[in-house]
Amino acid sequence: MKLQRKNKKVITLLEPLVLKVEGITFTIPKGFQTDGASIPEIFGWFGKPFDKDTLEPAIVHDMLYQYKFLSRATADYLFLDLMKIYEVKFIKRWAYFIVVRLL
Repeated sequence: MKLQRKNKKVITLLEPLVLKVEGITFTIPKGFQTDGASIPEIFGWFGKPFDKDTLEPAIVHDMLYQYKFLSRATADYLFLDLMKIYEVKFIKRWAYFIVVRLL
């Protein structure tokens, strides 16, 4: 995956990102911009927006929010499922999930 950092808070995909997960293909177009995982700064010790283990699930989640392909709740639960598939540690994935559900 080729990325370009636009600034401290946003990255841009320099090529399409194609993820095939359990029979579903997600294609995020070149030029898509994301802020990664939405982590309040106070929890910066816990994880960063562009951590490798959560980045691709966060990009899919952002795309689903931006284009409104699914309901917000469905997108959030898919984010949780993707983090599990990407082997994000249990506590980290549930903390991220709770944050997106509360925001």
